[in-house]
Amino acid sequence: MRLTPIALLLLQTTAISHAATIAPAPVFPAGTTVDTIQDVAVKDPYRALENADDPKVKAWSDAQNARTRAYLDAIPGRAAVQAKLTRLIKAASPFYGKVEARGPRVFALYNDPAKQQPWIVTMDASADPSSRRDLLDPNVMDPAGHTAIDWFVPSPDGTKIAVSLSKNGTEDGTLHVYDVATAKEIDAPITRVQYPTGGGAVAWTADGSGFWYTRYPGEDAPEIERHFNMAVYFHKPGVAPASDTLVLSAKDGLPRTGEVFLDDRSGGKAVLASVQLGDGGQWQQYVLREGQPALKVAAYEDRIVAGAIAKDGTIYGLSRKDAPMGKVLKLAAPYTGGFAAAKTIIAPLTEAAIVDGGEFGSPLTVDADRLFVTRISGGPVEVGVYDLDGGHAAKLPAPGIAAINEVEPTPNGDVLYSVATFVDPPYFMRWSPKTGQGVKTALAMTSPVSYADAEVKRVFATSKDGTKVPLISSPGRVRSSTARTPSFSTDMAATA
Repeated sequence: MRLTPIALLLLQTTAISHAATIAPAPVFPAGTTVDTIQDVAVKDPYRALENADDPKVKAWSDAQNARTRAYLDAIPGRAAVQAKLTRLIKAASPFYGKVEARGPRVFALYNDPAKQQPWIVTMDASADPSSRRDLLDPNVMDPAGHTAIDWFVPSPDGTKIAVSLSKNGTEDGTLHVYDVATAKEIDAPITRVQYPTGGGAVAWTADGSGFWYTRYPGEDAPEIERHFNMAVYFHKPGVAPASDTLVLSAKDGLPRTGEVFLDDRSGGKAVLASVQLGDGGQWQQYVLREGQPALKVAAYEDRIVAGAIAKDGTIYGLSRKDAPMGKVLKLAAPYTGGFAAAKTIIAPLTEAAIVDGGEFGSPLTVDADRLFVTRISGGPVEVGVYDLDGGHAAKLPAPGIAAINEVEPTPNGDVLYSVATFVDPPYFMRWSPKTGQGVKTALAMTSPVSYADAEVKRVFATSKDGTKVPLISSPGRVRSSTARTPSFSTDMAATA
């Protein structure tokens, strides 16, 4: 269903006139709660609404829901729009995301639009969807759909998996450990490992006998501090979490608003802990090794904003120091002098910037022989392929105007990576270092809507100050010189 501008205006006008008939909002009495934060009094008059078990809160919520439902259900045309959107959403095929190859298995999140929550599946080493096996399905665990997977991390050999689960959209995650072969939980749950303020993470030891994990303070801390002060602990399955070893915390320089990301993707004896100061782009980097104290290898002033650690412990860091477009440094164990003494192996490019790290993953990926670097070039995202000293540059094959999101090396040396374009549903490609070719895999989403009659063009507009602004346009294919063809366009930036 397509709405013309006139139809949209009529729908909006109808909705505005309808809004005048809405019932008054239910009233909840304001309280007198005041918190003092850094010597500043902060009023929180509706703190009582956080207690969902309070009968008064339940009554107020029910009244709000009834008022909202009455308004929405009475909007003219809403039922038809809902039916059309529901049909289109459910008509799209299931799709795969967060693909991770560990041991003889490939793990992924499987998202079926007909279901409430995505779930974890495994496939054989070829990532053939026909080998898919359901491993952990929140829709089965909680048919009401209120339990969600925050994230998961398989062990290096693929025999175990750590999963953060949360309920009711809170993202307040509890860690569960499962045996992959039996899908049975094999350890006591660990609470407070994930929260929206800073996320959460896990990294396994090389042999899968234990793992590092993030944890927030418990009830022994003031309530206002329980979603800050993230720390890293080390855990052995079978040991009570209360006995876990504190590995990285404020005593090591972690800030109150720190966000910790743990990298064990190469399955080595050391893992990389990247710590961000809030969301401000300032980072510290630490190396964690079982039974040893955390070792800081990069301070804020080193400007190492992302990294990847190889199986032999060598760290590759993305530096913004005197390099806004990003350069890559290499630091080998025993990390003498840290990144302040590391050498540059990949210099900045002028036409493309290395993307930032953080909650969407590191822009650097390393396997036994190669380093993969993700860059953005005025919109399209590309991945450079280098040897471990930054030489022999190439690129992962992709359509001309596309974005590459996930880059996952497999045990046989191939690389799986996801591709998104303006006109195709997302899909994964497989790159072979032997042939240098990339082929589309069966890990692909299909859609009931086709854009086969559209083409994507990339041009540059010149701002008043001479800045070249990339513009991506997707018109329908012009069938004659006089045809009027609908199109849409996007730009990355503009300078007045």
